[in-house]
Amino acid sequence: MFTKSSTGITVTAEVHGISTPRAIHIHTNGDLGALDGTSTGPHYNPEGNPHGLPGQGLHHAGDLGIIEDFLDGNAYYIYKIRSKPDFVLSDVIGRSVVVHENLDHGNDPTCSNGNTTGASGKRHYICVIGIP
Repeated sequence: MFTKSSTGITVTAEVHGISTPRAIHIHTNGDLGALDGTSTGPHYNPEGNPHGLPGQGLHHAGDLGIIEDFLDGNAYYIYKIRSKPDFVLSDVIGRSVVVHENLDHGNDPTCSNGNTTGASGKRHYICVIGIP
């Protein structure tokens, strides 16, 4: 869920059935047509920034970090996106949120695809961002 306030946007998620850290990203397309999730396209990145993690310098607007809180086989995520010019709530309506198979390594140069995906792996859980 994306909630707008005067200080930014809060992203919250509850994912059932996982108990290990996973990357979470906004992807460009809200297309769920491909079973493997590839139709969601690349990470949402209107500014053309390198991949990274929130709070660690430049990163894609769609780089939301890592889901790390678990309870009874469910994962819980909350992140506050401070107001910034490259993230406007209306710009992400119709795009997708993807939870990947692995955690996000940010822009670690020792990881394959570190500068594009954070080596986060396959797309396991996918939804389209809509209007509640």
